[in-house]
Amino acid sequence: MTVTRDPDARETDPRWSGFDGLFGGYVVGLLADTAVARSAYRLVSLTANFVSRVAVGPVAVRTETLHRGRSTELLRLLLEQDGRVRVHATAELLHLPPIPHPLRRRQTRRRGCAPPPRARSPRPPSTSDAAGCRSTT
Repeated sequence: MTVTRDPDARETDPRWSGFDGLFGGYVVGLLADTAVARSAYRLVSLTANFVSRVAVGPVAVRTETLHRGRSTELLRLLLEQDGRVRVHATAELLHLPPIPHPLRRRQTRRRGCAPPPRARSPRPPSTSDAAGCRSTT
């Protein structure tokens, strides 16, 4: 097992505070960010249990690797504040192929078509065949 302590305490954002402490979604987001930063795998699930409220102020996250295999990794995360554990969580991460960029399109050509010419040259009139390829006659 590998135990890693967050080297610097994080300061929480007071804009995410509710009546009596921070909103749970914000705290879980901090834990998810820590899990992703500690692993090369992708986060699949995160289960968090709140022991007590998390107040606005510095927090530290301790990370422990429970299991690391070829395709999965299981982490235990402990969020501490004022020397007490406030939230404990487990994160399951999975080794998956990289996600393609959503704005990058693959360059594809239609089957049977010749690549486009590199330089413009005068061409005689052309006709299209059934595949949509341009051919000169």
